[in-house]
Amino acid sequence: MTIILVFAGGILGGITRYLLGKALPPYLGTLIANMCACLTLGIIAHLFEAHSFAYAAGGIGFAGALSTWSTLANELGHLLKTHNYRLFAGYLTATIIGGLAALQLGLTIGTMMT
Repeated sequence: MTIILVFAGGILGGITRYLLGKALPPYLGTLIANMCACLTLGIIAHLFEAHSFAYAAGGIGFAGALSTWSTLANELGHLLKTHNYRLFAGYLTATIIGGLAALQLGLTIGTMMT
């Protein structure tokens, strides 16, 4: 049952990631997808036990498929290759700090929901 829930959440997260990538410019689409994944995981992590079905579907499946570290690495690699160091530094910094902030916001929202 858990595998099916991870699969179902992954389908929804993957579709959401795809739509964000199509609707937004390349770097912004990846950044927004990763921030939404961190926010979602923060909420789910607070509300549900790590081994629950809801955590499997929402945290591992949806948030896992929505986040896109491979695309981030590819985009950062391209920025380095093209010597765009300023955008590289800003993008990496925004991703790390923004991801941590989004996770904390998700945990706070989760706290307010209980």
